[in-house]
Amino acid sequence: MAGKETRVATPAVRVSGVSKRFRDGGTHIEALKPTSFTLQRGEFVAVIGPSGSGKSTLLTLLGGLQTPSAGSVEIAGADTSALSGRELVRLRREKIGFVLQAANLVPYLRVREQLELADRVCGRGFDRQRAEALADELNMREKMSAFPGDLSGGERQRAAIMRALYPRPALLLADEPTASLDSARAFSVVEILAQEAHRENVTVVMVTHDERMLPYCDRVLRIEDGVLSE
Repeated sequence: MAGKETRVATPAVRVSGVSKRFRDGGTHIEALKPTSFTLQRGEFVAVIGPSGSGKSTLLTLLGGLQTPSAGSVEIAGADTSALSGRELVRLRREKIGFVLQAANLVPYLRVREQLELADRVCGRGFDRQRAEALADELNMREKMSAFPGDLSGGERQRAAIMRALYPRPALLLADEPTASLDSARAFSVVEILAQEAHRENVTVVMVTHDERMLPYCDRVLRIEDGVLSE
């Protein structure tokens, strides 16, 4: 229709000409060669490649933990390179969730208190309805009062996923989240990540060495010697 405006949704992630170089003595190592791609809300994306290929470098750039040597990374429309240190901390706190190989739960806090801690850091009240909905979706309702030491490995990862999803991030970064789990628990965790990506409309980027998990993913990015391909 003439005169009708078309709105194009802002990608959850936009990587434009990004590279990352490190200095090692008198030489420079190009951990990530210039690359560009976009990720949409609700996508579940796997990043695979051999050890030392640049997977972790890419994840730290997406998480705002490092700045690119060239190019830009935009998260929910914000260019991470243009943000002050305080603004970057706020972006990570409000827009990015992290799930690591080790669940990294606070050992002396119950599962519910892990979520309450995130609220205190952000200066907001506890969202009981949100917490209970996630607990039901992740089959953790009966574990909300448990300490991390009383949970199984799979339960600790589900608690870590719940903590990462609780603030409603635009982007969730998972670094080898199944590496320490047996096959059954690994498949369960990846299935949960896929379901939550689609249900919560959150972009999930998972670094993995286990190609058995790839059928759960919407896209696969491969990195070798710092070169990304799809």
